[in-house]
Amino acid sequence: MSTAQKYWEHVHEKFEPHYVSEDNASCSFLNIIANEDNLKGKKVLEIGCGNGLISIFLAKKGANVTAIDNTENAICNVKIMADFNNVTVKAIKMDAMEIDKLKDKYDYIVGRFVLHHIEPFEEFVAKLSSILNFSTGKGLFYENSDANKLLMLCRSTLVGKFGIPRFGDGVEIPFQKHEIDMLKKNFHFVHIVYPEMKFWRLLGQYIFRKNKKLKSFFEKLDKAFYKYLPYFNRYSYEQIIYFHN
Repeated sequence: MSTAQKYWEHVHEKFEPHYVSEDNASCSFLNIIANEDNLKGKKVLEIGCGNGLISIFLAKKGANVTAIDNTENAICNVKIMADFNNVTVKAIKMDAMEIDKLKDKYDYIVGRFVLHHIEPFEEFVAKLSSILNFSTGKGLFYENSDANKLLMLCRSTLVGKFGIPRFGDGVEIPFQKHEIDMLKKNFHFVHIVYPEMKFWRLLGQYIFRKNKKLKSFFEKLDKAFYKYLPYFNRYSYEQIIYFHN
C-alpha cells in the first residue's frame, strides 16, 4: 500500500453517516449537467468517491451510480451512506487507472478533487474516453489548479511549516495546464468554469494564518475580483472542468 493510500485510509476511518440534501453545496457544481439533462436512469461513474457524498446526491436524482475508490474504508462508508439515505449505489474498490476493467459505458463520469491525484494522466485520459458514451457522454470534475504561481510558491514553501497545516497526502500536485491539454486531445469540447475567486483568502491563510479580521477582508477581496475583474478568475485555486465529444 502506497503512502498516499495509507493517508486516505486513515482519513476515511473517521466517519459518521449523514443525510445528503439534494441542494448540498458541495455538489452544486453538478448542476451544470443536472440543469441540462434529466439524470433519471442515466449511468454515472464517480471516480475517487471518498465517503460517497456525490454518489448519494446523484442517486437521489435517479441516476444509476457506480462509485469507485482505491481505499477499503471509503467503499465501506459509501455503502453505509447509501443505506442511510435509502438509495442504491454500486461501490467498488478500484484504482482509477483500472476503469477500463469496468467494461461498461457511462453517460456521465464525475469526481471532486481527484484528477490531480492520477498518474500517468495521459494514459488515464485515454481510458476515460474509452468508457464514456461517445455521442452523449459527459465528464464533470471539480478540481484545484496550479495556474496561480504565487499560491504554488506559498504551497511549496510554507504549507506544513510555521504552524500552517497541510491538507492532502503530501505527494499530490494541483491540476496543471498540460493535463487540461491532454483532455483537449481526447475530447472535442473542454470548458473551464470558475465557480468563485479563491486566491486572496488562501494567500491570507498562508501568511496571516488565523487573523479573523483579515480573513473577512480577503474573502471580500476575492468576491470583488470575481465580480469586477473576471479576467483574474483564471488564477483561482479552484475550477470546474467540463468535457464531452
